[in-house]
Amino acid sequence: MSLKWRFIIAPLLGLILISLLITGYFQQLTQLNKELEIIVDQDMHIAQIVTNIANQSAVNNTSIFNLLRMAEFEEDEGLVYDQGKKLLLNIHDLESLVLSDSVSDIFNQQLVVEPKVFFERFTAYKHGATNAIILATVDLKLAKEKMLELTGVFNYLNVDLIFIVGFIESKIKASLKLHRARSHDITKIFFVSVASTLLVIMLLSVLLSVLFSKKLKVSIELLHSLTVVKEKDQTVKSVSNNELNTLNEVIQQVKVNHENLIDSKNALKYYQRDLEGVILDRTKELEKSSKELLESKRQAEDRAAQVEVQNNKLNSAIGQLKEAQKILVESEKNAALGRLVAGVAHEVNTPLGMTVTAVSYLEELTKKIQASFDGKSLSISEMSKFLNETQESISIANINCQRAAVIINNFKQIAADQTAFDYHDVNLYSYLDQVVKSVTPEFKKRPISVENVCNPEIKIFTLPGALAQIITNLIMNSLIHAYEQEQEGIIKISAKQKNDRVFISYQDYGKGISKENVIKLYEPFFTTNRSGGGTGLGMHIVFNLITNALQGNIACHSEIGFGTRFEIDIPLVYDVKTLNSSS
Repeated sequence: MSLKWRFIIAPLLGLILISLLITGYFQQLTQLNKELEIIVDQDMHIAQIVTNIANQSAVNNTSIFNLLRMAEFEEDEGLVYDQGKKLLLNIHDLESLVLSDSVSDIFNQQLVVEPKVFFERFTAYKHGATNAIILATVDLKLAKEKMLELTGVFNYLNVDLIFIVGFIESKIKASLKLHRARSHDITKIFFVSVASTLLVIMLLSVLLSVLFSKKLKVSIELLHSLTVVKEKDQTVKSVSNNELNTLNEVIQQVKVNHENLIDSKNALKYYQRDLEGVILDRTKELEKSSKELLESKRQAEDRAAQVEVQNNKLNSAIGQLKEAQKILVESEKNAALGRLVAGVAHEVNTPLGMTVTAVSYLEELTKKIQASFDGKSLSISEMSKFLNETQESISIANINCQRAAVIINNFKQIAADQTAFDYHDVNLYSYLDQVVKSVTPEFKKRPISVENVCNPEIKIFTLPGALAQIITNLIMNSLIHAYEQEQEGIIKISAKQKNDRVFISYQDYGKGISKENVIKLYEPFFTTNRSGGGTGLGMHIVFNLITNALQGNIACHSEIGFGTRFEIDIPLVYDVKTLNSSS
């Protein structure tokens, strides 16, 4: 750390601490003001509600007396009735306000008025005032007596409301007093902290000054001993207590040393002349060595030519190896198609066998009915039985023929795609469903199911044959590597579209793959099941088909014991320009 920063660090640290204290002080004051503002706003709102109740009840009470005076002098009872009706609505509105949940909460929070007594008085006043308004057009004298009786109740209600408002005002004053006390406490703590920080900074500055002064003095004394004392052969240290005077002595000695160095430089020039002759001799020796190096270079070039010949031989061998690899890949594709044919043949055999059985049974029934018909012994019950059994046999044959036709059509589509490799539009969900059905014989007798949860609305323009072979290889890999023979399992295939890309996710929940094997997963001939007949070309073919034929990408995510997930990213529409240019 430089000397400048050593002197700056203490004030800088103090400035940071004081800034933090000021920031904390203002944050606490701000928070305190917010809390006070919330409390005061709540209390003011409560006071406003109570004041509104008092004002509205006073207005209603005055209006009732005015109504009674109006009834005394007004001959039109309809006007009195209309005015009384308005007053009843006002009293009803006041009752809704008083009996609301917010007003109940207000009365439950205060301590000066018993809520139950207040509500009983208000209810009594409301009933009495309502009766007085109704009696205004019937019995004016009785109405006036009723209102005079309610005067005491009305006064009690006003007194209760005044007490509540006073209670709220006292709460506001108490909140203000508490706020001032807390504000004074925070201010005291702030000023004590600032004063303590300044005191610590002063002590730290004094301590650093003493330490730096000692270090500086030691360094200057060391320079003095290495220059002045050593050059003058002194055995006594400088008697000066002033570091600057000692440093001045060191500078003077350095100047003397510099002049001595100049004299030494002039002397070196004379030695340089002698060295030139030595360098000339060494140059001749280097020229001889250079000739020897040229001969060694020629020999190295001959060896490089021999290496080039060996490289050509290696390149030829690599080309043959790639050709053999291509043949193996094609063999793997044909083997996959062969497995597809065998599976389809097995699947078709069942519905066709059922159809043959139904037709044979139908033929036997026909012979029997023909014999009865020829012998003129055919009865209505036999004919009815014949028709029913014929209809049942025809239905069985028809259903099984349709099943066989669906299987064969799926096989024709998948097989044609895998052999023709033609680009066209397909519905992703339906096509993957066909692919899954085509490999069903491979896991029909195993407790494993394949779920196709792709979006049925996704349509892509791509190479369906490549896509079929990719999904087939992934399913076969899961059957061979992920699950044991009798192990239950699920394979899930999902897909979603985002902009112009389609993201297909293939997930099994089997053994999983180690991190070391995930890295080598797409290498040709890499397999962990060589003894079980694995060729190591399945995932290599998948990688090449996705990256080349489908113009996409593939990523594998796996962990031992938690299954394997392949994320396939392909374009929604295959790039026709790339297809044409490559062809």
